Amino acid sequence: MTARVVAADSSLSAPDLRVASQRNRYIATNAMEAALKAAQSSHLRSARNYCTAALRFIKDSAPFENQDPMTLKLVADLRECRENMCDSRKYEEHGSKTLTSCTMSHTWQSHGSYKNAEQTLCEEMSVRFMMR
Repeated sequence: MTARVVAADSSLSAPDLRVASQRNRYIATNAMEAALKAAQSSHLRSARNYCTAALRFIKDSAPFENQDPMTLKLVADLRECRENMCDSRKYEEHGSKTLTSCTMSHTWQSHGSYKNAEQTLCEEMSVRFMMR
C-alpha cells in the first residue's frame, strides 16, 4: 500500500467571505464579552487588550481587506469600546453603556439573520444615543 500526499487546491483553502465575516463577528463578540467582564472587575487594561487583540485579528482578515460592511462596523465598535475604557471615569460615563450595547447588538445579530442591515444600524444608533 502506498500513500501519496497531494497539495491542496489554494482556492479551496481560503474561507468563504461570508464565513470569515461571521468568524469576525464571533471573535469581536467574544472579545467584547471578555472586556465587559474585565472592566466590571476594574481591570480596564485587560479589557482594552481583549479589544485590541480582536482588532488585530479582524484587520488581518479577508473581509476587512475587501471592506465588508459588517466587518468595518465590528472594527468601529471595537475601537469605540476600547477608547471608552481609557480611565474609570470615562468607562463609568460612556464605556460601560457602549460596551454592553455593542455586545448585545452583535450577539443578537449572530443568533438570527437580519434582512435590513441599515435599519438595524439605525436602531443601534438610536439606542446608543438614548443611553448617553
